[in-house]
Amino acid sequence: MAVDDFKLTKEEDWKVFDAATAKHLDCFEAIQKKLNQQSHAERFIFEVLNDFNYEMVDEVCNDPDYQIGTYWNGSVKDYANQIQWEVNNARYVVINLYTCYIKNKAEIDSIDVDYISDDSMEYYCEIGPEDLCTDYYKWADTLTSNQINDLNRILVKTGFEPLAVQV
Repeated sequence: MAVDDFKLTKEEDWKVFDAATAKHLDCFEAIQKKLNQQSHAERFIFEVLNDFNYEMVDEVCNDPDYQIGTYWNGSVKDYANQIQWEVNNARYVVINLYTCYIKNKAEIDSIDVDYISDDSMEYYCEIGPEDLCTDYYKWADTLTSNQINDLNRILVKTGFEPLAVQV
């Protein structure tokens, strides 16, 4: 239930809010810094992470009263808990974005890497923030061994454990 008249006024709530947004940005921007933006797969991950940060942090920071009142029922704690959950599941975000890239590889590879950002929000909306952070979203089991190797390279590069591959 939305809280129409929510106002972020308590100092303690502001501290929780600021810490949560900083944690989200720090986590996902650290991943972005390690990606090769000349690779279609990695540029795709980079750009969708921009969209993810925009929706979960920038939009909320631009109007926290409305965003938290509407989407988190006026609970800064619920917002902070969701942010923490997303940070805790950052590895799944990379896995899910890579598998989304593979599912749409022909289409994405036809775009000049400098223009992937023009279409990245469409793919972000296709997955959504909750499924993005879910343990192995719906396409992960369709990866070939070469694709798993490529994904593992990206995972290690971005500071995560590779997928365990059963032979």
